[in-house]
Amino acid sequence: MDIGQGASSASVENEDPDVGKPFARPRLKRRRLTYMRPSFIAVRQNPAHYVLDFSEDSTRIERTVCNLVLSDKRSVTVVGLPGTGKTVMLRGLAYHSAVMNTFRDGICLIHLGPEITIESTFKHLFDVMHRLGGLSHKKRIETLLRRKNDHIQCMEAVQRFFKDKRFLLMLDNLCESTPEVLQVLSVLATQRRSTAISKMTVLTSTRSVQIARTFSGASVMQIPLHGHFDDVSLDIFCAHSAFDRSYFDSLCASSDSPARVMLRRCSGLPLALAVVGGAVKRLFIKATTEEAKSSIWTHYKNYLTNNFAQFGEICGLFKMLDSCVLDLSNTKDWQLSIKPRDALCSLALFKKGTWVPTIILQRLWSLESHRETVKVIQVLARLCFILQEVRNGQLGISIPDIVVDYCCQLAKQGQGIRIWHQRFLTSFVTTTTKEAMENGESTVKVEKTSTKSNEEAQYLKNNIAYHLSQVLDFSETGTNANPSFLAATSRFFRNHLPQDFQVPNELT
Repeated sequence: MDIGQGASSASVENEDPDVGKPFARPRLKRRRLTYMRPSFIAVRQNPAHYVLDFSEDSTRIERTVCNLVLSDKRSVTVVGLPGTGKTVMLRGLAYHSAVMNTFRDGICLIHLGPEITIESTFKHLFDVMHRLGGLSHKKRIETLLRRKNDHIQCMEAVQRFFKDKRFLLMLDNLCESTPEVLQVLSVLATQRRSTAISKMTVLTSTRSVQIARTFSGASVMQIPLHGHFDDVSLDIFCAHSAFDRSYFDSLCASSDSPARVMLRRCSGLPLALAVVGGAVKRLFIKATTEEAKSSIWTHYKNYLTNNFAQFGEICGLFKMLDSCVLDLSNTKDWQLSIKPRDALCSLALFKKGTWVPTIILQRLWSLESHRETVKVIQVLARLCFILQEVRNGQLGISIPDIVVDYCCQLAKQGQGIRIWHQRFLTSFVTTTTKEAMENGESTVKVEKTSTKSNEEAQYLKNNIAYHLSQVLDFSETGTNANPSFLAATSRFFRNHLPQDFQVPNELT
């Protein structure tokens, strides 16, 4: 009787008629299936960014990504440069999911490109709907598409169809698609209130982190090399990160993986750490001879040299650097006479891989003391804009390739590089020397006053060719400058530069 009274009071409280019955089957609360989130190395403090470990086990990466896309309710994006194994990983994930029956209702992989239009995208999705038994939905959306021609509304209808399906949609190579197609596809990746409990999963791949973030606020997954690798693999990692190998070896502790060290060092420039993995690493695993590894490394190094500027533009790295420079200008860390933007703009005068001593930078930046020059170097090195290097007991800097590209773009935005070039020449070459060059005289010599050391004169002799070619490239007339000036410059190179020094093609 006590049990009945307790039950009746509970029924009034819960307003459930089944609870008060003496022989009613107890109602079991349905538990939602939860997937164990795999252990990730988080980049910075943002839990939406993951770094996955590429190992030789072919199924481990697919299993990890599968757990990720099931546990993260947003769309997940794989980010990496061309040839880093994004498409291979998507295909492997599709095979792994099909074998394990993870997505019972189906898997669809769409390779995007310039030739893929909105109509062809809808055709792919309609075929999937037809296979899933949604023939009536397909006909209704096709009619709506012909009648109103509203792609966004039609895609929302497609999303409502897929929200009850345990379905995996993979979109490969987002950055190759047109903005119109991306805008329509972003409807599928966006979780609206009406589809907050959607079972559909969207997995995409792209070269651009900026596209990954704007596509739907997606989780970004970067795939670098981890673990212990041979010398060639580490060389690739260092080259892709714009770091010197010896400098990297001095930083890397025995217990740290290369990725951890690089992520710590590149915290200010996370995308200067270009993504390496997948296809490149598997090539090295298969390459047994040193000749094969050397040919792969040569090809990859050429790719890095030719595509750093393009990578910086498409991934939004230059915009990120602009914000870093702006923040630096507004902080108390920079209490110096030269502005950060001017200091970086002047670095465009130096070619990639050039080591620049502090005495040259002091004259270039017109700073009063060596101490102030070192202070500028320390601040820029802390943000990973430059690398500090000591050669022959003298402090200097080397500039990563991608930062040189950024400095050149910064200089192109105005006439800043011409000002810095004139200031550079003025600190070494007298007015009479420059007038002689402009007048076409062949007896031009690098004059040196008592305040200039032999090291400065030697540096000028070895680098003036590049500086003059830069000012010609960035001038208003380009390489169509005064012919007598070009002739005098060529004679100057022949008479005063070493025999094995390569003269730029613009001046020959």
